[in-house]
Amino acid sequence: MLRGGAEALAARARTTIAVAEETRRSATAALDEQRARLARDLHDAAGHMMTVIVLQATAARRVWETRPDLAGEHVAVLRRTLAEALGELRPLLLSLALADVPATIGLGGLPTLAERASGCGLRVTLEVDQDTGTGAPLPRAVDAAAYRIVQEALTNAARHAPGAFVRVRITRTRRTLAVDVSNTPPADRPALSTSAGHGLSGMAERSAACGGTFAAGPRPGGGFGVRAAFPLEEAA
Repeated sequence: MLRGGAEALAARARTTIAVAEETRRSATAALDEQRARLARDLHDAAGHMMTVIVLQATAARRVWETRPDLAGEHVAVLRRTLAEALGELRPLLLSLALADVPATIGLGGLPTLAERASGCGLRVTLEVDQDTGTGAPLPRAVDAAAYRIVQEALTNAARHAPGAFVRVRITRTRRTLAVDVSNTPPADRPALSTSAGHGLSGMAERSAACGGTFAAGPRPGGGFGVRAAFPLEEAA
């Protein structure tokens, strides 16, 4: 009997280690993919803007003395392009900051994540509502998925609603973990790139992989919101 119990414990330990390793590999792959996407976006945005800036500056210099009116037009385009470049690059740089992986990927890392986002232009509030008796550790996969969904939602808010107020709310009961992230309309001009489909589909996939649900869309009063809900085993 003791031998059977020891074998069961050993099997459970092997399963736990395997799940932890798979979670680590998935997190690493997701981070590599995110960094590659950000590198492409940064290359495209910076490359295009810098080309326009150089061309307009060169053109203005050539006609500065002979055609000051035309030089002024080139300078006006140059100023607009610089402003657009700042608007394009700021959320990308914030995305790079949010892509840093903490020592532990999980809800315990949310305060640091919110602090980084707040320090880069978003105005983030973090709320945690937990029922009494639900202090047991979350399943590792759920903990990591919830963190990644908040991370991606903050990244999307930075890209499409710079300067917005963002509310991150975590609600845990005995049966469910709910993640809600909502933002107000942008306070500043959004970045030129507006593609967010991959981020939303990635959040939906993370939720589904843990048996959860996911919804996202515009809010009635303006802004945008995402919600993920994960089923949890009821405590005995």
